[in-house]
Amino acid sequence: MTAEPLPVMEKDYFDYAKQDCAEFEIKHLAQALCISEIGDDAVVLLNPMVIWPDGEWEAWFFSNSSPGATRYRSFADWMCEELDQPLERTPVPGELPIVYLDAPTKPERRIRRREKVPELSKVLKKLKSDDWWERCKATHQLGRLGVKEAVDALIEALNDPTPEVTWHAASSLELLHPPEALEALMAEAAEGLRPPDPDAISELEKNKDPYAQALLEQMKRGGFGANTSAVGALAAYDDEPSAQLLLKLLEGGGYCAGVAAHALVKRKDTRAFKPMFDSLLSKAKNKNETWHTLTEFEGASYDLLEPLTGHADVEIRGRVEKCIGSLAHHAKDRVIRRKAYELLQRCLETETDAELRSALEISIQISAKKNLK
Repeated sequence: MTAEPLPVMEKDYFDYAKQDCAEFEIKHLAQALCISEIGDDAVVLLNPMVIWPDGEWEAWFFSNSSPGATRYRSFADWMCEELDQPLERTPVPGELPIVYLDAPTKPERRIRRREKVPELSKVLKKLKSDDWWERCKATHQLGRLGVKEAVDALIEALNDPTPEVTWHAASSLELLHPPEALEALMAEAAEGLRPPDPDAISELEKNKDPYAQALLEQMKRGGFGANTSAVGALAAYDDEPSAQLLLKLLEGGGYCAGVAAHALVKRKDTRAFKPMFDSLLSKAKNKNETWHTLTEFEGASYDLLEPLTGHADVEIRGRVEKCIGSLAHHAKDRVIRRKAYELLQRCLETETDAELRSALEISIQISAKKNLK
């Protein structure tokens, strides 16, 4: 990750309302000041490499439960979110923080220059490089530029012979979601519906190497090698043809099913609910599980999960309890969050399996801070 450039411009990176926690200045982690104990495999950090004009240091919530750092303009911003209270501060339009290049221990710290907009002609030239990583970086820069020539080049880059380049191109198109890219993205995503190659499966079956066997399991699920970034990019659209494609990928339960599930959730397409629920109750092998995504529908998922807490099958009951735990900790609706927390406590009173009881106790402990205020 350290070698990859951030896929967003500086002005967008510091728009915390639109952030992606997987995209953060990982080098800043070494200089961050930990101001909390470790709780639920998480810490609160202050970042002295990013300081706003009023002197506030950027704050990070860094945990094992997310793929990166959830960043805040200040400690106060983080605290207000934890307490579900509004922050009484009016943002200054166009304001950016000072970003330092040197650690705070240096007497004279260098300040990073404001980011320059890449030149389109140079980026297009880089896109024709023999070095596939240079082409990947070019797709990131084209996504930042967003002009018509950049979009056309990104659509063309979906045909690049190197999969990494096509994945990065699709990710940039997701940020831009131009109408003219939809057909090309759908074509890439539709590869996930292709059945696995029998010859490739036959070769892998002969190979007893653990890595080969892992690939074999993925291929048997179908859609292995498809451009999952293109599947995810369809989340940015709201048309019916791409919705139908996502539903087919989800219902197929193959390699791309999980990505399709998240894309449909982002689109707020409730038709995704039934396949996810079917996944919860299914014990079929060689099928990707998408039941984890059920909780994104919050109230609707709670209503279906509650009657299943007494399910006779231990494995399915464990899944149900995991989903309820997720609602108790992550649900945005405070009422649903509290109801899920109380349901966890009732589950603990009736649960007979020792392993599930232990998991329930941990879930209750984790979600207590969000519900006992």
